[in-house]
Amino acid sequence: MLKNDLNDIGAESYEILKDLDSIPMHRGQLYETIVTTQGPVNTKNSAPMGVLCKNNSQIILYLNEGSHTSINILNNQYFIVNITQDPLLFAISTLKDMEDEYYEDYNGMPYLKNTDAFFIAHTEDIKKVVREDKFGTNIIHVTTARVDEIVRINKRAFPLNRGIYSVIETLIHFSRFDLADSETKDKYWNRIKELNRVAQKVGSKKDKEAMHFIIKTLKENFKDLE
Repeated sequence: MLKNDLNDIGAESYEILKDLDSIPMHRGQLYETIVTTQGPVNTKNSAPMGVLCKNNSQIILYLNEGSHTSINILNNQYFIVNITQDPLLFAISTLKDMEDEYYEDYNGMPYLKNTDAFFIAHTEDIKKVVREDKFGTNIIHVTTARVDEIVRINKRAFPLNRGIYSVIETLIHFSRFDLADSETKDKYWNRIKELNRVAQKVGSKKDKEAMHFIIKTLKENFKDLE
């Protein structure tokens, strides 16, 4: 069935991979993906979602209560994680319901036609957590899932790591520091500290090293930063 599915979308070759390290997705790092789920009456749903690698065979999702993705995963216990760098897919899946033409079927579950790789995961544990932040009180379902099958369609498949975006955005702020007034510098610095927190928590070793180097250089040039 897999071969037929992939041939239908024009894939001449594919690989079944053994673990998340093979994609590569590594322990402790957070990746930007698009999760696809099956709803009632064969409805399909897509949502951009950060996926945290717990180890090479388990992931963690933070699901907002009441979202279509959350409801479908809680009901079905299975879902597909799509690995893609296509900005249009991220935009469309965020801003509207994707039509059936965007999907293919694999073992009764939808995956995105133009994805570079995907894997099936099933839930093993769900914890309901109440969180409070500046936006109010939210209920989150912290979901641990085991990876069942990993399929790489495009040999150049590479997951988007959130850490690298922290580095890029920090460099943009760094490049504007000289031209900024004191109030704007404070805003940049507060943002950089938040970006560093994210990189240190879920970035790669190189992301963390890059952030350390940028902040060290920034402090050497602007002595009043804390």
